[in-house]
Amino acid sequence: MLGTPQGNVVVRQPWGSSIELNPSELVGRAIWTTGVTDLVVCESICRLLSAGDTAYDVGANIAFMTGLMAARVGPKGIVECFEPNPNILPLLKRNLDRIADAGFCRPTLHECAVTERSGSMNLICPTSSDGNDGIARLTTDKTLGPEIRVVSLDETHQESKQINFMKVDVEGFEASVFRGASTLLKTRKIDCIVFEEHRTVDEAESFTVLQEFNYHVFRLGWNASGVYFAPLSTVPIHSIYEPANFIATYDPHRLETAFKRPGYRVFDKKHWQSLHH
Repeated sequence: MLGTPQGNVVVRQPWGSSIELNPSELVGRAIWTTGVTDLVVCESICRLLSAGDTAYDVGANIAFMTGLMAARVGPKGIVECFEPNPNILPLLKRNLDRIADAGFCRPTLHECAVTERSGSMNLICPTSSDGNDGIARLTTDKTLGPEIRVVSLDETHQESKQINFMKVDVEGFEASVFRGASTLLKTRKIDCIVFEEHRTVDEAESFTVLQEFNYHVFRLGWNASGVYFAPLSTVPIHSIYEPANFIATYDPHRLETAFKRPGYRVFDKKHWQSLHH
């Protein structure tokens, strides 16, 4: 892309922290050119998290969403992020330091993947030619990629603590993440879950698992007025240029309240200034 810097750069963000990224890589390029990646996820974080809340970022990549969560929950909140890709971890850790330096909470990093049970698996990591560092995927084939640690949320989470918001982006293993959180889901310890799903509603197990625990699942989309949600039974509402994201909750009224006001808080500097002062 004409005018794209070579190598990593540091970008200042509206919520008061900065992030190091590679503008030649897919996620880095999106942030470099538009300020965000996955707009519906960003706005959902802004709308559904409050000061002092607890948030989980499952599939943290370079900590962009992690940083947004930390800005929203503030210094008294808790953010835990999970990322197994050894090629990403050095950059992610530098960005976690930047988040803490901005005066938000210091996110806790778990250098592992999340699945339905704890143990180990192998990780197929993308190459530089793929142009997207976030497409690493798990495999049971021990000849492919490095061996990494995997955990289930039921086994690692303190059951007494409420998770107010969880983002899941794990390249096809979403259903495995949810099965590994069956106790948390059954006891409604997770308020809202935003997740990416590449398969259709009829094909993907992720929807079935969540619905078995009486969570309501909706499609997420956006337009000039803001982010909105729609029933799974409707036609897809996401942009054809973006991955499909969905939101699950046991309290649909909460979504109606959160998304009622139009606009985008994620870009609103006055909104962030009011939170941090």
